[in-house]
Amino acid sequence: MDDVFEESGSTSAYHKLILASLIITTIPQGMVIFSPVFVFHAPPHRCLVPEIDHQNDIHFNNSYLFNYIPASSKNNKTLSNCRRFTVKVQTNQSAENYIQVNRSLIEPCEDGFVYDNRDGKTTAAMEFNLVCGEEWKKPFLTSSFSIGALASGIISGALSDKFGRRVADLGCLTILMLVNFGYSLAVNYWMSWICFLLYGSGCTMAYNSIFVHAQELVKKEHRGLVVFLCNICVSIGYMMMTCIAYFCVYWRWIIRIPGFFCIFFMTYYCYLPESSRWLMSRGRTKEAVDIAKRFSNKSKSSEALVELMQNTRINDKNEQNNVEPMNRKLVSFRKSLSMLFHNRILVERLLVLCWLWMVSFVCYYTFGYNTSNLGGSRYWTNFLSAVAEIPG
Repeated sequence: MDDVFEESGSTSAYHKLILASLIITTIPQGMVIFSPVFVFHAPPHRCLVPEIDHQNDIHFNNSYLFNYIPASSKNNKTLSNCRRFTVKVQTNQSAENYIQVNRSLIEPCEDGFVYDNRDGKTTAAMEFNLVCGEEWKKPFLTSSFSIGALASGIISGALSDKFGRRVADLGCLTILMLVNFGYSLAVNYWMSWICFLLYGSGCTMAYNSIFVHAQELVKKEHRGLVVFLCNICVSIGYMMMTCIAYFCVYWRWIIRIPGFFCIFFMTYYCYLPESSRWLMSRGRTKEAVDIAKRFSNKSKSSEALVELMQNTRINDKNEQNNVEPMNRKLVSFRKSLSMLFHNRILVERLLVLCWLWMVSFVCYYTFGYNTSNLGGSRYWTNFLSAVAEIPG
């Protein structure tokens, strides 16, 4: 197929448009990955004291609250986040109610929390009360993305090879759209956990499929540029998420807007052509020729392209037939591992690559999910983190 690209001349404007349209579909994938930084952000909070906190008169931090809530530490002027004094309402002989505070007994926040949301924004952490004893659920949610990515990474290549690049791309975008809207409608923490796990699966499958499709639309010397552009678009989506979170008051809309982006990309995805390389591997030469002619700037007869592609396919088959029969036999997974671990050099390289991948993965997502802990505005630090990915 590289010979076909060379033979058909320089790429046309149509070819570049198709390639750009394909690459920018990775933008929604970068928009939701780090959404928990904003969606599950927990502002300063304290215990709700129903005896003094009324629906229309709730103050977050006043001096009289120290009568009902202990300080976070000795000689500290801030209220404890997760504890309160035991408070009871007593009735005297005159049938009048009065509040009795037992400062020797401290209890957890069993009646809920009051949040200091001066910016007027609501988050899923506030809605689901993911603070204090429930704070462990936030990092557990972000880990679900990795679990979904692991599961889908195993099958994404097989699905793309079986059904074609375009079908796999469109199917993955549909999954992302449905998961985004389902995520935005979550009524509890566990529903959002499942949706984020599914998003990790769909995001990995979509990226792998789009990545391979884009690689097959260019010559070998341009594949490095395609990798760079795909990652740039993911970073752009990361930056766009920061802007969306800054202007959205309600956390559910932070998730829904990327879903609308998926719908937009799906509208023209049906018109994107299939990969010529995949069509050739399936023996659908005529369809591959039609796509190659549309990508070509030079006028070339269909017969010449058909002959060139058929010769290319025959040469590829001859190369495969020249391989030793032992290498062409299907080898079981267990035997493959046995062959791998009998080669010391391969084992050493495998271990080094696995270690480097784990370190890179952990560092990247650890810094990404903890940008709000760097100090200053979490929007600004998150945006700078996204910008830093481009030169990186």
